[in-house]
Amino acid sequence: EFCLTEKDLNEIPHILKTNPRYKCAAPMSLYLMCDVKELAEKKYGGSEGLDKEIEKRKNRKQNREQKVADQKQRRRHEL
Repeated sequence: EFCLTEKDLNEIPHILKTNPRYKCAAPMSLYLMCDVKELAEKKYGGSEGLDKEIEKRKNRKQNREQKVADQKQRRRHEL
C-alpha cells in the first residue's frame, strides 16, 4: 500500500510486540500509520508520486502475469 521496504521502515519509530497467534514466531513491528504515510510521501515526493509508484508496480505485476500466461499458452500449442 505504501511501497516501502523493510529498510525504509526501520528508519521510523516502532514498537516490538510478541505475535499473539504464534508465540514462537518473530515479534511484530508496529508502526503509527501517520509515520508510515509521511515516510512514503517523503520517499516518493508527495501523494501524487506515491500514486504513480503504486500504478507503476501494478502495471509491472500485470506485465509479468501476462508474460507467464503467454509462455504457458505457447507451451500448450507446442504439444
